[in-house]
Amino acid sequence: MKRFIAISILLAVAPGARGQEEDTLVLASPWDLEADETLLSDEPQTRGWRDSLVSLFKGPRHAPAAGPGFRRGFRLWGAAADVSDGLEDSGAFDGVDNTSAGVPLASEGYRPGGVLFIDYGDLHTFDIRFTTLTQEQRQGLRSLELVGQHVWSRKSGLLTPAPALRLNAHGLGLAAEIGQIPSAETAGPADPPRAGGWFAGAKSVNYVAYGLRMNQGIDAYLLEGESNVLGYMGSNTRVDHWSIGPQASVGRVTAIDHWTFDLSGHLMLAYSRVEIEQTNRLGSDLAPGALNRPLLLQPTMSRHERSHDHFSPHAEVRLTSSYAIQRDWTVDAMARGYITGPWYESSEHVRYQLPDMGTSNTDPDERAGWDLYLGVTYFR
Repeated sequence: MKRFIAISILLAVAPGARGQEEDTLVLASPWDLEADETLLSDEPQTRGWRDSLVSLFKGPRHAPAAGPGFRRGFRLWGAAADVSDGLEDSGAFDGVDNTSAGVPLASEGYRPGGVLFIDYGDLHTFDIRFTTLTQEQRQGLRSLELVGQHVWSRKSGLLTPAPALRLNAHGLGLAAEIGQIPSAETAGPADPPRAGGWFAGAKSVNYVAYGLRMNQGIDAYLLEGESNVLGYMGSNTRVDHWSIGPQASVGRVTAIDHWTFDLSGHLMLAYSRVEIEQTNRLGSDLAPGALNRPLLLQPTMSRHERSHDHFSPHAEVRLTSSYAIQRDWTVDAMARGYITGPWYESSEHVRYQLPDMGTSNTDPDERAGWDLYLGVTYFR
């Protein structure tokens, strides 16, 4: 009887234990098995995005400091052919009667022959003929960013718990980036091949970034010339667009052989302060009452300032292409295009009223621009 009871208990317990073991095997992930083998191994392992997911709970021994998908590096770039200066409508014109582009005073009255009818004060009008007239406008954007970055998956969300920090500074002539740079080399095994040939061994990693950004948009307009009545005349109008606010970004890095491509989009919502400043210099060589000089004309200098406050959104797309010449060195080309606003065009905010000139109240608009940088990256 006791033997029968013992056998019955064994038969009753065995199926449950066997079924529980089968459930465990069914629920176990191959990633967990691979991670366990990695943790038991003393050899350094290349950690991909799957291992980084396991590392959130397992704590792998060989995890990099910033997590998978990033490498510590320093980038230094130079603007290609002064593209970032955005030089527009620049030139010197000898004899303004031969060109309409060199006559920004046409709104005050221009007739063939290069004679401009300009009001001087409230009561006097002079016929002024410019022998030379130069106008030059420069536009550009400087930016400074401090961001935290995470490896990101559409299915699993953030795969790195701590942010990888990076500092970016993009200027008119130079650009530099330092910190954790997104890299597909630490993204684990290659993606499943979707096409043959060059793309068969591609590796990719997605990332998200967030942080604080500051922009300085510059728009400067210079007008100077020599005339028969005024002598030298110069007017310099500069508009600075200062903005600061949070920025969010999303990007994807793909590595193919020696090439790496980083495509990212950025959105900034900022508070903007616009400062408009104008300095004018008229008739520095005039002597009132001199030969062939009107008695009322004299050297005049003036200065005008005003400011505006705005809400300023900024959208930007960047594409960075890198070619590895050594394990720790790459040569790069980075292009960025952006739309920002409101933007005050300096040449459209000049009031042509002698002798003090001044600024007009023209409404601002949005500005679309782009920059191109060339340089190198060093990875530690």
